[in-house]
Amino acid sequence: MANLKPGTIFRILLFVGTVIFIIDTRLPRGITLAIAYIPLVAIAVLLPRPNMAVTVAAVTSAFTLLDPIFSPPSSLPAWVTYNNRGLTLGAIWFLAALALPRVRAAWIGLAGSDATGVGDTGTEAAGGEDDAGEHWQRWTYAARRVLSWATRRKHTYRIYRATPDMIEHSLDPGISTYDAASGIPDSVLELLVDAAGRFELFVMTGRMRRNGAVLAVLPGAESILGYGWIQQWGPLQREFGWLADDAICLGPFWVNPSFRGRGIYGRLLTHTVVEAMRRGAKNVFVWTDDGNRASAHGIERAGFEPVGRYHVTLWFAGLWRKVERLA
Repeated sequence: MANLKPGTIFRILLFVGTVIFIIDTRLPRGITLAIAYIPLVAIAVLLPRPNMAVTVAAVTSAFTLLDPIFSPPSSLPAWVTYNNRGLTLGAIWFLAALALPRVRAAWIGLAGSDATGVGDTGTEAAGGEDDAGEHWQRWTYAARRVLSWATRRKHTYRIYRATPDMIEHSLDPGISTYDAASGIPDSVLELLVDAAGRFELFVMTGRMRRNGAVLAVLPGAESILGYGWIQQWGPLQREFGWLADDAICLGPFWVNPSFRGRGIYGRLLTHTVVEAMRRGAKNVFVWTDDGNRASAHGIERAGFEPVGRYHVTLWFAGLWRKVERLA
């Protein structure tokens, strides 16, 4: 399976799960094949997109609950059947939760404070987010993420595209750039933990290793003044693949609250778009939450052209997507 694409593996897992369901409905109710769903979810956890594991878990959970309805009766008490299936459901969702970056980070002790949400690429962190490091906020956010992946997620974005003439700008000499080849120095990593939080750093450094993400950092005397990411298209295709078959995304960005209003966001935007284009990018996008007017103004001032305002809805862990253009 090493040579198969993640999407192909995902479809194979769903097919195998369906076959197990059909066989299980032909067996007496007391015989539970539902345990065979657990390895399918375990394999799905290894796929690059967390929503694939959650989707496999949701489908196999439905099969687990439906199997007894269609299976022939048996002499075993009903509680035996449902007890076994309850344990199976617990194992399925325990594994599925590990596929979600925030839950997986917390499980291995890496969960930290929130600075900029991974899904909110292209946005500048708003003031007042310093309190996001509190444990209750972190776990509430994690619970919302689990539920949103499994049901429906809605978001409205302002999307922008880089113009070809932006490559004529110069790289900012004060901004340092790091990629998988160079690595991130330990001294910078320590400052990034304070700025971004361990969770975002865990997710984004993983994308640096696996997908070629690039980090741009504007250092200060004792802290980071700001940073921004250049991301490959793969991890974002589920939500934004309709924009282009292949592209580069800029973000997330973060600016130290003590230094906002000094043009740091614009410097990071310009530097990252030039860096992306010099690395061969043809399509470069950046987006922000529809309500984040400060970020949108910064993007427009940096010279990006608007693509439009879009309402993006993902159903069933991103298995289905609906895009509505608002303006």
